[in-house]
Amino acid sequence: MKKCVTLKSTMSVLVVLLILHIFCPAGQAVLKGGCAKVNITPPLGIPLIGSYGKPSDDIIDELYAKALVLNDGSTTIAIISVDLLYSPLEEITNPIRKIIKDKIGIPEQNIFICATHTHSGPEVFTRTKLRPEKEVPAS
Repeated sequence: MKKCVTLKSTMSVLVVLLILHIFCPAGQAVLKGGCAKVNITPPLGIPLIGSYGKPSDDIIDELYAKALVLNDGSTTIAIISVDLLYSPLEEITNPIRKIIKDKIGIPEQNIFICATHTHSGPEVFTRTKLRPEKEVPAS
């Protein structure tokens, strides 16, 4: 089905551009950004997190870590997404923040790391272990 550009959609774009022109005059801060994507697909045979430890025997879609870094002239932030079930703070997230801070200079509190929560990804972290409940003496 062919999509048509309507007068309403054209006017909406023009209104947004006009508002941007009025409220963002030339000479103000410019937002700079950069992005990167790296393949993190593990080799076949790695246990899958959503398959109760069953090893992978095929790759349907590759897994990626993606990053977007933005700077407005005074503040820099990084948004990182990894194709994993989760990204544990102590094992992954905190060490990555420290490495980025040390190598690039982005403050740790400006680095946001999240996982896509795929159950088809590798089981690469230890699972959260529950502490044993306090024993109740027999009465």
